Amino acid sequence: MTAIKLDTIFFKKGDYKISVNIICDYTSKINISIYNDSNNISNKYNIEYYNWYNEVSTLKTYHMEFSIIFEDKYNIEITNEENNKIKISSYTLTDQSNQNIIFNSDNRLDCLLLNEISKNLSTSNNGFKYPLISNTFNEDEIFALSKFIISGEKLTMGTHVEAFEKQFANYIGSNYAVMVNSGSSANLLAVAVVANYMYKNKLNPNDEVLVPALCWSTTVWPLIQCGLKPVFVDINPQTMNIDENKIEQYIGPNTKALMIVHVMGNCADMDLIMNIVNKHKLLLIEDTCESLGSSYKNKKLGSFGEFGTYSFYYSHHITTIEGGMVITNDYDSYNLLKSLRAHGWTRNLSKEIQDKYKREFSEIDDRYMFINLGYNLRPMELQAVMGEIQLKKLDDKNINRIYNFNKIKDQIMTDHRNKNLINLPISQTDSYIAWFGLCMYINPLYESKLNDFKNYLTSNSVENRPIITGNFVRQPYFILNNYNYKLDDFPNADLLHNCGLYIGLSCEKYSDESIINLVNIIFDFFLLIDKLK
Repeated sequence: MTAIKLDTIFFKKGDYKISVNIICDYTSKINISIYNDSNNISNKYNIEYYNWYNEVSTLKTYHMEFSIIFEDKYNIEITNEENNKIKISSYTLTDQSNQNIIFNSDNRLDCLLLNEISKNLSTSNNGFKYPLISNTFNEDEIFALSKFIISGEKLTMGTHVEAFEKQFANYIGSNYAVMVNSGSSANLLAVAVVANYMYKNKLNPNDEVLVPALCWSTTVWPLIQCGLKPVFVDINPQTMNIDENKIEQYIGPNTKALMIVHVMGNCADMDLIMNIVNKHKLLLIEDTCESLGSSYKNKKLGSFGEFGTYSFYYSHHITTIEGGMVITNDYDSYNLLKSLRAHGWTRNLSKEIQDKYKREFSEIDDRYMFINLGYNLRPMELQAVMGEIQLKKLDDKNINRIYNFNKIKDQIMTDHRNKNLINLPISQTDSYIAWFGLCMYINPLYESKLNDFKNYLTSNSVENRPIITGNFVRQPYFILNNYNYKLDDFPNADLLHNCGLYIGLSCEKYSDESIINLVNIIFDFFLLIDKLK
């Protein structure tokens, strides 16, 4: 008996159709068996073919189609009881509608990968019903990454990075984008460029850069690392962004730049910001790591200043697991970003620039020609492969985040139990805000209960954390290094520091039941502590 094993396949439980093209000769009695590891036959199909013409046997292709039900991992085998020649030319598995190809012999590897990914894809929420972080990726990204690795293409920065950079620049509306290995590296690279000897309006040591008091560490550290002096400005607690009306009082003769942070998807009044920047001839860098997809008057955040930075960390609007991007509209800045990203060499610069230095320094091997200080902040091709898919999903995911934010906010702010207990931020006017998290601050009368509130939320499966870091001026580094900032200058940052927290916003829509349950958890805490008074 001739037997040909078609495949061993794992499928989700369901009804499918299988189509097989068989080449055989003579009289052929063909069995198609589908059985599991225990050798229990699930389905058996017997088909007889008589293939004679003028009493001479011929080879001919037969097509057969039948329905099967999968419930587990199965072997599919075709046997020919007459021991005649038999060959499988192709086979296809589809759903019952015949519309979606699940598996076929031409893309066998693709299908096996997808099946394994679907079987093993984790939906873990770190044990929380309302986690801070939820997956923005699924089998699409894992499949693409698996295929890329199997392809044998080089893993280090190459054509996929270049393609993703162009797609990202097009999405933001900038001329150029340079991918790096993290959002923190994006900030470092942008600041390093403006402090570099080749930059046209170079910042000098001890030049002052205004930054909001509510920020992340690597908004500030690159300034200090490049010899610049951060000067903190208080925030507007309603938007959580820098207070536009307080900026000018901090501008002095040494103030050369403004580095704003678009907090949690929200932004300041960018018309006022740009008026200040233009009036005082300040350089503007936008830390947009938490606000990808947000816009002000239809202009994407990050695209107002000389540089915009973005993060693709696992918890952010899109992810390449780790990764980031710097955008600019200036050609010279673009080439400087690329040089400093990779060692300070010329290798990734425009041909025109490379040729210039080759002529000037002809004795140097131009493959290893260094014209600047630099780092190694390069991303990998794998990250870009993932980023290309993630970027296509960004707008839909952001719509879900906004839906969740608005539904939860409406529920909290209209709840009869909210007697000025909980405040939530407002969206900047004339803006489209892709909220990154659900920030809130409790009435200062309950300030002493903030840690109890956080612990209560955690015990009720609501993961939470401070709003970024709270008032960053209060971090030990500044005390240990005698910066002598006046903490009284930042009452609004202190309000969020002492009374604020945020919880996650899923990129998938919450059900009404889930939202009501979350709001009840929040208000039950205040009922509990009032009873204990």
